[in-house]
Amino acid sequence: MHDAATVQGEARADRNLPTWPDDCRKIEPHAPVVVGAEALSGWKRERQALDRANARVKRCAGFYDDLAGKPR
Repeated sequence: MHDAATVQGEARADRNLPTWPDDCRKIEPHAPVVVGAEALSGWKRERQALDRANARVKRCAGFYDDLAGKPR
């Protein structure tokens, strides 16, 4: 019988995973606040930042799914 640490070590030993893409590690900053700018323009920039972050999540999930052999 194996203890939990041995089983985890054996599981990791069988894997030769590729490097996680740098894009997947990127944190999307909030849109900057521009003093004197119209409030709606800040909201639009924030939405664009959220769209970029969501697109990145989709790319990284696709990378992982391809790696794991999961159908999309």
